Amino acid sequence: MLKNAVQNLEDDTDNPFNWAVYSESMRISKIGMWEYNLLSGNLHLSEEYIEMMGGDPGIPQVLPITTFINNYVYEEDRESSLINASSLIDRNFTEQFLENEYRIIRHDGSLIHVIVKINLSYIFEQKVTGITQDITTLRETQIQLDDTLSHLGDLKYALDESTLVTFTDIYGNITYVNDLFCDISGYSRDELIGSPHTMTNSGYHPKGFFSEMWNTIKNGGTWRGEILNTKKNGDLYWVDTTIVPFLDKAGNAYQYTAIRTDITDRKEAELKISHMAYHDSLTGLPNRRLLTDRISEMLLSRDPDHLVTIILFDLDNFKYINDHLGHQAGDDLLKMVSNRLQKFINPNEVIARLGGDEFVLATPEVNTKSELASRCIDLINYMNEPYLIENQQHYISLSVGATFSPDQGNTVKELLKNADLAMYESKANKKNNHSFRIFESHLLSSSLDRFNIESKLKRAIDQQEFTLHYQPKFNLNSQLQGFEALIRWQTPAGRMIFPNEFIPIAEKNGTIFQISNWVMRTTLRQMREWLDMGLPPIVIGINISPKQFEQDDLIDRIIQTIEEYNIAPELVELEITEGILMDYQIETINKLKVLKEYGIQLSIDDFGTQYSSLSYLKNYPFDILKIDRMFIMDIENDIKARTIIHLIIQLAHRLGMKVTAEGVETEGQLAFLIENSCDYLQGYYFSRPVELWKVTEMLVTMKEELNYRH
Repeated sequence: MLKNAVQNLEDDTDNPFNWAVYSESMRISKIGMWEYNLLSGNLHLSEEYIEMMGGDPGIPQVLPITTFINNYVYEEDRESSLINASSLIDRNFTEQFLENEYRIIRHDGSLIHVIVKINLSYIFEQKVTGITQDITTLRETQIQLDDTLSHLGDLKYALDESTLVTFTDIYGNITYVNDLFCDISGYSRDELIGSPHTMTNSGYHPKGFFSEMWNTIKNGGTWRGEILNTKKNGDLYWVDTTIVPFLDKAGNAYQYTAIRTDITDRKEAELKISHMAYHDSLTGLPNRRLLTDRISEMLLSRDPDHLVTIILFDLDNFKYINDHLGHQAGDDLLKMVSNRLQKFINPNEVIARLGGDEFVLATPEVNTKSELASRCIDLINYMNEPYLIENQQHYISLSVGATFSPDQGNTVKELLKNADLAMYESKANKKNNHSFRIFESHLLSSSLDRFNIESKLKRAIDQQEFTLHYQPKFNLNSQLQGFEALIRWQTPAGRMIFPNEFIPIAEKNGTIFQISNWVMRTTLRQMREWLDMGLPPIVIGINISPKQFEQDDLIDRIIQTIEEYNIAPELVELEITEGILMDYQIETINKLKVLKEYGIQLSIDDFGTQYSSLSYLKNYPFDILKIDRMFIMDIENDIKARTIIHLIIQLAHRLGMKVTAEGVETEGQLAFLIENSCDYLQGYYFSRPVELWKVTEMLVTMKEELNYRH
């Protein structure tokens, strides 16, 4: 019908018309024609319309409009389609052109968007002719565009919520900032817009850092990096930054956008993790890893006129405090020691905790070996002040070993090993007042000897390779007053090993307890044998190791052993080194008081070799004070030594104590000690330490002399 109408136009010579060309144009434009008979209610569809709907041969070209709407118009659009159809019948319209959009159901079930256009001026003979065009592609494009704009909006929202966004011109002046940038920086938008981006510069980064950034973005590249910025109030914050240049058609940047993420928390966490990796968790001091790095730097940059020196030290008898006062007290002490050490060191030095109670001071500022010795002495004196732990004062002495590069090593490992050897030697020789020791090459062989000794020490205990020698003690009239029991190790090969060689090793590996118990029992058993032989009772001195005071049952075991052998307590003299008194304080006083009340004589050994304090002479229940041989050996040549000994004897006597002088070897020494009323004398002038048979012989002689007097 529609085609016939057009054909009638072709027959009009004034209006020539090519239907085929017209039909192909409609197909290309996805347009279909239709005619709606207002009287019959039928809808006439062109072939192009049916083809647009999928070419379903079942779709008739003529059908009631209500059928078309119900079958081919999408459900949601049917009501408006019916209303529009009714308005045509009722002529209920006021405009010349009507244009409506619907969704049509195609033959395959898919939907197409169509727009219906009607020119109402062409209504004649109760018929309305119009066109319908498929605009699905247009609508899908519009939907995609709307989705894209929505996504862009979502993206902008996400960026604004999570990142700091700024735009700058090619000169670096800020042209845009988002709210988050204002919130974090503390600046208002008015303060930022038009200002140079450098207004948040912290000064942390070198100039070359930003030069590289500008070179990158000016040449069209994207720059990424982490920047430390400053807030308006002066606080610092880190941002992970990406700067992208906007380029014109010629490839030149005309604007830059910077997208920043606040990473302050992450950087702080990284710094914390890094600090934990390189610092001791308890004290905050550098640990072995950081110490190794710092010493390596010192070695690489060493001034030829300076030495890189290592001072290694630990806290004497720290284990006792940790075990007896508790780990918290031990931790508190380590913190106090660390705080004091940090105040002691110079800016170019480093102090580190290696673990436990072991510390290292490394310095590149020492010029000579004598300066290193002075530095060690300064360290010892500085650390000598008491520490307040649980409302009690405790003194902590140090065992110090030192070494230096390049003469004694050029690697961190070598220097630490040599310093450790020197520290061990210092600890082993504290009785000789070696509070510190600088490494010497012969200590390497000594270290090998110690290793051999340690490997054979347990066997020596099992095989009973120990023996006792006895150092006689005389009064001013050269009369025998007693002995000091001294342990010796006689190896199967015939070598005699003295206590200063193996006792420190035994203290370190724990065999000291077995050895000390052996000395105590052997001495008391021998005293019982002499008494059973009818020999005169005589006082025997027994040395107590500092490690023994770590045992809670020390006092009970001593008393039980004395009672087991039925020895009068006043015949037992326990010799205690001065260092124990400074380390143990109240608990030591209590233990010594129990021994004193039981009747045992107490002697303070090696007086003056540690950091002597008159307070413990007043507070501790000593009977005898032993002057160390280092003071005796200088009597004849050093007026200061004579003055010190004179004062020590007077002080001891006024406190009710007897005095024993060790190491008497000459007539001059003897004369001075007699003149100053020293009570007892020991040394080679009278006798070397003697074996058991000689002691027995001396006691027999003593008995004969006593019988003769009576």
